[in-house]
Amino acid sequence: MKNRWLVVLAVALIPMSAFCYQDAPAKMTHVIVQMSGTDIPAGSFAEKPKTMWRASNTYCRIDEEPDPAEGLHLRTVMNEPDAWLVDLASHRAKHMVDPGPTFNCRIPIFAFGQKMAKSKIGELEFGHELEFLRKMEHIRSTGRT
Repeated sequence: MKNRWLVVLAVALIPMSAFCYQDAPAKMTHVIVQMSGTDIPAGSFAEKPKTMWRASNTYCRIDEEPDPAEGLHLRTVMNEPDAWLVDLASHRAKHMVDPGPTFNCRIPIFAFGQKMAKSKIGELEFGHELEFLRKMEHIRSTGRT
């Protein structure tokens, strides 16, 4: 009897799973970035690499190296509008919901503060470099912002 219900449930869920994955992203961008410069102390946490994944504007993940000085090892996972901040060191997580109105995970290349993140250069994001350059070329050629 149990197996019969399991088969019925599986048969019912197969069409639903195809519907759910209908808009699955066609590609994923994976980057490993590391800051360097004269103002970044050698061996500091700021110098450690960050690993990032992005699939469309909906799915993003950022993994940081452990930060022994702060006792943190952070992972951020976004499945818009949901996001989780996970501390792998303490085994704790915090769930957040994006209030909208747009639901886009963002991974800006230059965002060293809120002001910069909201500026034109803050619009340059990992995985969307070509779109940014095309937009800037359009603005330059038409004179419109």
